[in-house]
Amino acid sequence: MVGSGIFRTPGIIVGHAGTLGIAALLVVVGGVQTFLSANLWAEVSTSIPLSGGTVVVVRRAFGDTAALITGWTDALAGVAASAQLSAAGAGFLAVILPRLTSHGGVTAAALTIIVALINWRGVVMGEVAQMVASVAKALVIIALIAVLFWMTRLAAPTVTLDTPSMVAPFGSLLIGYQLVYGAYAGWALPGYFAEETTNPGHAIPRALFWSVAGVMGLYLLMLAALAHALPLALLSRADFPAGIALAHVLGPASSAVLAAIAFITVLSCQNSNFMPGTRVLLAMGQAGYAPRQLTRVNRGGTPDVALLVFTLLCIGLALTGRYELIFILMGTLDMALTAITDLAYLQLRRREPALARPFRAIGHPVLPLLALTLDFGILLAVAIADMRSAMYAMIAVAFGVIVARMTARARAARAVQAV
Repeated sequence: MVGSGIFRTPGIIVGHAGTLGIAALLVVVGGVQTFLSANLWAEVSTSIPLSGGTVVVVRRAFGDTAALITGWTDALAGVAASAQLSAAGAGFLAVILPRLTSHGGVTAAALTIIVALINWRGVVMGEVAQMVASVAKALVIIALIAVLFWMTRLAAPTVTLDTPSMVAPFGSLLIGYQLVYGAYAGWALPGYFAEETTNPGHAIPRALFWSVAGVMGLYLLMLAALAHALPLALLSRADFPAGIALAHVLGPASSAVLAAIAFITVLSCQNSNFMPGTRVLLAMGQAGYAPRQLTRVNRGGTPDVALLVFTLLCIGLALTGRYELIFILMGTLDMALTAITDLAYLQLRRREPALARPFRAIGHPVLPLLALTLDFGILLAVAIADMRSAMYAMIAVAFGVIVARMTARARAARAVQAV
């Protein structure tokens, strides 16, 4: 979960929020909303212990049509997440190797291919790479926050930007919140491996709740550390604020060092994002919502055709080089998926009260209804305030659904001919 967002978005969020306090509040609200959603997801993902994510749960709750739409939305959210990680990785690499600055899209595509090849070797190779990168990532981010707190303050402390209004307009706040929500993206991924998890009723809820708590804590610490080191006006305009802060203390080389740290972080998240992304496509193929070839698994245990399709889609989006737009698109799609999962939870509670539930959501029905209200309310507000991102998301999902429908009809026609 801790990826490029913790390096790239703090300054942008402060700029949209208008004050450091409101920026921190957005992070907290995003964490609380994610906690409430994780409470529901922990129940449904362990009640139906199959790999594939939301498409599996929604199919059980609402049937094929809703599952088809959800599956393609989930697949596209994974593609958007991987594309923005590749775009961010290309940006960090360009700090180290400036000659790559004008080739961001190609560099992002190359990074996508490298991660795909690691996962193509098999699930064991992907797991080892993920474990090593995750440990390195945790250590360097904690060390970075400590350095930012210990360094000399560059300006007098401020908590608001020098603007006529202390509070940003509502639309700007929503864009900031989309970026915050995108930073939490990935919290649901443990539930995508329920079929492959030992004792999922215990392991998955624990992974969900600790992950959200960890991201909230790190993000708040990073915001506080950056505000300690940089004038708020400079922070709000910086695409890579930690690099600017360290440059005043460690010299020009600090930007390259920090870019290397961020690059390792991005690769770690990119690797972990490929595994659930390919499993969503695998589940789509198994359910008949996509070509049957997506269900093929190589000797290493990787759905190789699904991996190829996922990689090509990521490359296409990464080549646009539009980091912030891709990040917002990812957040919008994740909000939609979370809202659909809330409805699936309530439907399964109503229709299948006897379903075995290794973990039962806390505070039913009050907290689940609160989660549903927040998720749908914020999704609607974001769609109204940012029509462009909502339109892109709907077009992408509609395209996927059309392709899936055509595939299903072609398969049905071949089945009739075979009979």
